[in-house]
Amino acid sequence: MLLNILQQPLAGLPLQEWIGYLASLMILIGMTMNSVRRLRWINLGGNVLFACYGFLIGSLPVGLMNTLIGMVNIFYLTKLYNKKESFRLLPVQLSNRYLKAFLEFYQDDINKFFPGFKFNPDMYNRAYVVLRDMTVASVILGNAGESGTLRVELDYAIAAYRDMKPGGYAFGPAGGGLSSEGFKLIQTVALTSAHEKYLKKCGFAPNADKTCWQQTIG
Repeated sequence: MLLNILQQPLAGLPLQEWIGYLASLMILIGMTMNSVRRLRWINLGGNVLFACYGFLIGSLPVGLMNTLIGMVNIFYLTKLYNKKESFRLLPVQLSNRYLKAFLEFYQDDINKFFPGFKFNPDMYNRAYVVLRDMTVASVILGNAGESGTLRVELDYAIAAYRDMKPGGYAFGPAGGGLSSEGFKLIQTVALTSAHEKYLKKCGFAPNADKTCWQQTIG
């Protein structure tokens, strides 16, 4: 049967077969997601397509089962969006052993966004962790300058919490995050295109001479 499918020209496949293949592809892509929210959304799309596929080929078990699984995904997505999370910015000593162990553990992943990074406490004068429901979600290293300026050298969130929320809290409006530490201007440099996209989403913009990205928070 598989051989017959492979021998059949793709252009000649009926619509329901295309829907089935697309549904399978979406489920496969969903399994590669680190973010639970993205996984749920992509799997929901796959469930909708698989349900359509099942009903089109006259297979009620396939159609009904994927309809029910889709409803389960909707239920958990609703819980995710309605969940109230607690964020807190916590200053830490650069000599903190947990900070050193954290950065060493995620060294390879950090280098994807900050090429060549290797933790040297002598290069910074400020270190913070962003807690999300009392779990370390991200680490910020930088150097405090004059007039409430912080030059961020590292802003790294672990994959499970890479949904903009830790950065949104840290660089958010006055009253929370780094503004509560007395900073009014945040500056940083984008070393990768992915980091540049992240900075734009956080509200950063290039400075006048385009030597760095910055955002006023105070």
